[in-house]
Amino acid sequence: MNDDGLRALREVRFDWALMEEDVWAASPFHVDGLHETAKDQVRGGVDAADRSTGPNPIGLVVEGDKGTGKTHLLGWAREEVQARGGRTC
Repeated sequence: MNDDGLRALREVRFDWALMEEDVWAASPFHVDGLHETAKDQVRGGVDAADRSTGPNPIGLVVEGDKGTGKTHLLGWAREEVQARGGRTC
């Protein structure tokens, strides 16, 4: 590989996807209608936790292929809980 090719590879960024640490920062993006069923289930779980006088609900399993928005959904859930005055840890 020539010097231009190596220089180009050094400049490439491979961090274009949301990672687990990104869940703790507010997302600059939002897609209306994405994962509405999952959001309804999360809201139901947060409501159940609000009403609970005992242990919190166990949680939800979120499955999906790479790039389908699971980490984005998790960040949204964190924002939703915090907006209601709850803690996420």
